[in-house]
Amino acid sequence: EHLNTPQDTRLTKLWTLEKKNLRLITHILTGHSWLNKHMHRIKISNTPYCPHCNMEEETTKHFLLECPQYKEIRYKYKELTANTEIRDIDPKTLIAYSKATKRFEQDEQ
Repeated sequence: EHLNTPQDTRLTKLWTLEKKNLRLITHILTGHSWLNKHMHRIKISNTPYCPHCNMEEETTKHFLLECPQYKEIRYKYKELTANTEIRDIDPKTLIAYSKATKRFEQDEQ
């Protein structure tokens, strides 16, 4: 689900990103983000469940590929509707999608 090795060729793409985008993609790829699964683990959220559908834990996979709240936005990014492996999604697509959902706005401040 996440980056596997330091030799991963995707790391080359990451080094070209602006600092705020690199931080965002790092949070997404590591799972250490403002999503409820992680926030609950570190005792900031009362629940690990998605605040939109409340049916599944709000994991990176749920946010990117499954949550009905973002279905229309996800549809604009064909890579997200076709892919189930997060590691195969282009980092720039992950950034664009995340910004379009506005889910991480508090993280950018």
